[in-house]
Amino acid sequence: MNIIDINNISVEYFGTKALEGVCLSIVDKEFLSIIGPNGGGKTTLIKTILGLVKPSSGIVEIKKGLRIGYVPQHTKFDRNFPISVHDVIITGRIKPKIRMFSRYSEEDKRLTDDIIERLGLETLKNRQIGELSGGQLQKVLIARALVTEPDLLILDEPTANLDAENKNEIYKILHKFNEDKAVILVTHDIEYLNNNKRHVVLLNKKIIYSGDSRRNNHEHYHGERT
Repeated sequence: MNIIDINNISVEYFGTKALEGVCLSIVDKEFLSIIGPNGGGKTTLIKTILGLVKPSSGIVEIKKGLRIGYVPQHTKFDRNFPISVHDVIITGRIKPKIRMFSRYSEEDKRLTDDIIERLGLETLKNRQIGELSGGQLQKVLIARALVTEPDLLILDEPTANLDAENKNEIYKILHKFNEDKAVILVTHDIEYLNNNKRHVVLLNKKIIYSGDSRRNNHEHYHGERT
């Protein structure tokens, strides 16, 4: 069953095409990896799916009621903001149009504690986010997305600048989630793609290739990356 259909979308910024004629379907329980050069439109595609960018043409159709969790690059997260790990995660329970200063429900607190336990963050939950390593912060941002109980998790370069151990931890979390939910992963981690049979899309404003990551059709990506 398709949960998202991207139908011939194009996006322009000040007269320059960021995406051109992109068609793509996301099915339930899929694990889709998106690769491509810097400036190739990967983040623009994600923001279009999320409704943060309006396409100049084409349409994105999303299954009614689909809940989407989003994990941005942690480098874009303000690590100096004085907030604890627990408080970052529970903010994922804030509903649209919620009244300012409304209290979290017991269900919000229960789900937050459950996610903290599942991701092994108990010893960090009272720590300020500025004290975390890159890998720890990325797990916190994933936890914040998971506490929304999403049907689809979208992640933008979640393993960028992480060492092998932290990368493996992140991938284990994603694979566990993917047992009954869908994942869209933007990545430059070619080693991961080589070792995991997943649907991969090579995007450079247009879709250059879409298929099995083990067929090695993405090898020309190395020559296109900037």
